[in-house]
Amino acid sequence: FDVRFEPPIAKAENRRRVLSECKMDSLLAGSPGASGVAYDGNAILYVANGALQLSSEAARQGWVDENGELGFTRQEAGRKPLQLTLKRAGGDAVLRNFGDFMTKAGGDDVRAHQMALEVVLKHQACTRFKALGDAFYDETCEASWADQRRLVSGSSLPSSLWLGYRSTIVRTENGPALHVDRAVSCMLEPLELIDFLAKKLRVRDVRDLRLDRPGTVASDYSVVGGEHAKVGGALVSALTRKLTEGTRRLRVMSRHKMGGPRNKTPTMTYTVRGLDAVRADQAFFAEACGRCAPCDATRAAGARPSSEQCESPHRISVFDWFGREFRSFPLRRPDLPCLCCGPQTNPRKLLLPLELASILPGQPQQEVGPDLVAEMITQTCIWPHERMPLIKSVVRDEYSERADPAKTTTSRAFSMSVTPELVTTTGRVLEPCSMLYGNQRVEGCDIRNGAWNLRSTAFQRGGKCSGFAIVHCEPPHYGSFQAGVFIETLKRVARERNMPLADARLIGKEIDACEAVRQYDLEPFLTGAVKELQAEEERNAQRERRPKCNIDLIIAVIGDNAGQNGRYVYPALKRWSHTVSGIPSQCVQQKKAMYKSDHRRDKMMASDPQYAAGLLLKINLKLGGANAFAETPTQIGRQGRGIELMLDGPNEGTMVCGLDVHHPAAGSSKPSYAAIVASLDPRCVRFKTIITEQGQIPSERTSSGRPTPGAVVQRQEIVGSLEESMKSLLRDFVSADCWRTGGRPPKRIIFFRDGVAHNQFEEVTRQEIAQIRRAADAICGEAYKPQLIFIVTQMRTKARFAIKDVAPSKGGGKGGGKGGGKGGGKGGGPPAPGVEDWL
Repeated sequence: FDVRFEPPIAKAENRRRVLSECKMDSLLAGSPGASGVAYDGNAILYVANGALQLSSEAARQGWVDENGELGFTRQEAGRKPLQLTLKRAGGDAVLRNFGDFMTKAGGDDVRAHQMALEVVLKHQACTRFKALGDAFYDETCEASWADQRRLVSGSSLPSSLWLGYRSTIVRTENGPALHVDRAVSCMLEPLELIDFLAKKLRVRDVRDLRLDRPGTVASDYSVVGGEHAKVGGALVSALTRKLTEGTRRLRVMSRHKMGGPRNKTPTMTYTVRGLDAVRADQAFFAEACGRCAPCDATRAAGARPSSEQCESPHRISVFDWFGREFRSFPLRRPDLPCLCCGPQTNPRKLLLPLELASILPGQPQQEVGPDLVAEMITQTCIWPHERMPLIKSVVRDEYSERADPAKTTTSRAFSMSVTPELVTTTGRVLEPCSMLYGNQRVEGCDIRNGAWNLRSTAFQRGGKCSGFAIVHCEPPHYGSFQAGVFIETLKRVARERNMPLADARLIGKEIDACEAVRQYDLEPFLTGAVKELQAEEERNAQRERRPKCNIDLIIAVIGDNAGQNGRYVYPALKRWSHTVSGIPSQCVQQKKAMYKSDHRRDKMMASDPQYAAGLLLKINLKLGGANAFAETPTQIGRQGRGIELMLDGPNEGTMVCGLDVHHPAAGSSKPSYAAIVASLDPRCVRFKTIITEQGQIPSERTSSGRPTPGAVVQRQEIVGSLEESMKSLLRDFVSADCWRTGGRPPKRIIFFRDGVAHNQFEEVTRQEIAQIRRAADAICGEAYKPQLIFIVTQMRTKARFAIKDVAPSKGGGKGGGKGGGKGGGKGGGPPAPGVEDWL
């Protein structure tokens, strides 16, 4: 069935909750054969063993049948009625034949079967656990695999790590398989909101928090002034951005709206839209008098009198109103602002005193610093002999035939079961490649330690750089910036690496961009500052009678606040570098390029050659250089050194391409972008990148064919400009002639396509492969038929692997067998002879 809510409900958890409250049991009871339902949280509802039918009992509960559509209207006091509609969808015949999906070959409708299985298992998990994306967490920690660990040290905000699991169904050569993996999320602790703000602003005593330079409420109840209002030294506008940033808005509960056992269950929650710029005792609103005829008529109808209908409303402040209505919760801080919790179109429509609000439990933390990221990686990358019992307990308790029947009601209704036995497969050891750095060959890299000595080793090709500039984005906190020490160390290590940066000139004075960062005006400031430096360098070159040096590199010294850097500084720098100036930029953390006065505790990173060498690895690539060449074992000693796949013949080239589409957050008006990158040489160190803007399709159009104002924009995944991009890439490949073939096009194109949903596989591959073929015909003629390998990738694999029947070992090192991250090693095993790492 297709599921539709009117008005629409934004969050999947709210849609699930509303569906469960709409008397679905009465529909199931009156539908012959139907034994259960599974809802995907969006627009699809599956029914097991039959169709939903309207019975007399369901009609008494409020269900209606209109033109073959089942409808239910839910009415809550003070809210608009909510209409739920279930419409029979096609595809029943496809879903009946699951036998094809279970076979090794698979059927024609594999993806429909796979989606149905996933929806069933996800619905079953969502009825008992909290869902965050594709992960599930037990808020009560009653499950054997669940855990919550509180973290305080190293973080500005008290947080806790929730440990759960994520799962997905994939189709393998032996039929469908359930992949299960460990999951972790960083959650906010349920603090009083005033304590939360104090920790966010690093204020030791909450009594020091007050609203300074507040605005006032005019006679029409609009706010006058308040642009410079501050709380704890921070602008209210900045705090509003911190409280409302991210895809998940901060939700709070209030002490005056609690119920349940011992008044610990919130009966009302609020979404924070920001902070008010007016004190609580000055935040006035209009209140109905309650004595006039319209108020009496409204009260007689069972509703609360409103100020709009009242003949003589009076002014009252939020502070006084709460003190009068809720005497058991006395307010003590009239100098604090209120929380704006109204609708997005009018946030001040609902004001809540700050001192009453607390953070609702179970909310992901938006700002996750490096210390929390490190802890999350530690928890997810445990040893396989520790991980596997946890994965087995998830399957045993939640999925297998031996699980409690009360926990597997949905899967049993759909006649599904999961075997508790792990799948065993045969692995293979890949012989490591050799790396060429300058004239040094590192044979068979030491995987156990994950590192090798590169001191006094030159890069294969140094990037070009005649001059660079330094930009400060944060006032110094650790003493004076050691530009001389830092730059001298960087140049000395660059000289060892055979980089032209060693002879580059520091152009002009260091640029102070701290004020521009505070004013969110960094990009135009950098444009003007760089122009001034270039003009000054041109005058100096003429006066000193030497060639002019260009600014080929920007070294940006940024602060240590990961949240601030991620929200504005880093995106603004890279946006200016990539789209405005074209000058490569390298960000340097302030504490790593500053001289620290306390030598007993902190290391002077400005003069550390190891830190400089790590920076140069990135800087050299940004300047067009090549750090190293890879050699597969069969190519060692041959004249055409390089990767074996790229060197099938003396006059045959291979081009490797990658394509992805980036979509902005839901509801954003920003466009989507497609990026494609292609290799131009046998060693895959020279690339060409093309970025194009994706088209947008309005969901509704007027009779004249124009987009309806306010219509939802549908994001396009298929890249319509791929043909033109491939033409440009093929031209560059031919003109580069890195294979010395006299300008021949590549014999083989290996194309990686990422980010395609399972229901778009066929359409994307059909249209985009056709565009690649047309581009090849247009550039090289119809006789040119390159081998095309088109690989569509997805991050659906949640499996973890461990070496079977190998005793646990305390081995280790940087690469010694621990399971990798989401995009890296997909598992691991304790170190065994000859097998230390898994990819």
